[in-house]
Amino acid sequence: MRPPHSAKMQLEDWSGLRVLLALARTGRIAQAARALGVDDTTVSRRLKALERDLGCELVARSADGTLTPTPVGADVVARAEMMEGHAAEIEDLLGRQAGRLRGTVRITAVPLIANRVLVPALPPLLAAHPELTVEILPEARDLDLARREADLALRMARPSLGGLRVTARRLGTLAYGVFCARGAADGPLPWINYDDAMAYLPQARWLARLRASREVAVSGLRVRDAETALEAIAHGIGQALLPVCVGAADGRLRAVDLAGLRAGLRAGPLGDLPDPPTRELWLLTHADSARLRSVQTVRDWVGEVRWPPVACHPGRH
Repeated sequence: MRPPHSAKMQLEDWSGLRVLLALARTGRIAQAARALGVDDTTVSRRLKALERDLGCELVARSADGTLTPTPVGADVVARAEMMEGHAAEIEDLLGRQAGRLRGTVRITAVPLIANRVLVPALPPLLAAHPELTVEILPEARDLDLARREADLALRMARPSLGGLRVTARRLGTLAYGVFCARGAADGPLPWINYDDAMAYLPQARWLARLRASREVAVSGLRVRDAETALEAIAHGIGQALLPVCVGAADGRLRAVDLAGLRAGLRAGPLGDLPDPPTRELWLLTHADSARLRSVQTVRDWVGEVRWPPVACHPGRH
């Protein structure tokens, strides 16, 4: 269903369409406001103005408070996504004509990688290209590249979805290790456990296997992501698995010697303490975004990021 022909919305009213896109992608007014860099009231006001100009309801609120596009709203969103893509291509063209790199590139990764690896490596890229804007989206969920929720995505597993329009490049393999607070006393420490909803994570499965084979102490904290686990470790709550390249770079933490850990744990019915898991790191790009010079530049930068230290084993590109 298309919007009514009597709609008075002008094409230059891009701010309203950006609000609709943000709401379709986040499902929440507060999250859309954060993504756009405005307050909640501004999002609500612009949405109401857009619906008034188009003469129809564009989003509906579900029982849990999530906002989802109505049928006509989904139609508008699809066209707004095309407009967004065209706007990015125009900005890229103007930048080429001026001999400068222009554009906004959105890259998504799990919070731990976004905050602990990408952000610290960002200053030289921004200094080299002052008209480039990089939006780093720390998201545990997989954003949809086909819907332009992001231009680039770092995934910690071999991608199984995405379609023919999404290309994947293996960056390397993240090795995991056990970490505790730097000032923690020697001896058994409680393990920081994961929420049941995150039981599929390799580090959660490793701990579940350990607990199934031995009686080990578990802290009173459950977490949903490795970023929270890292902060819990730093504050002395217990020990947990982290990517070695992240844990070793945080001065508040120290690695737990696995040989000593094994010696302190009696072998259980499942055998000796298993080696910590490893996870592949992949960079995904949508073909439509890959045409833009700004996306190409950021994609190349991600591929060249030095993941400190060398315990992040490099993969073949």
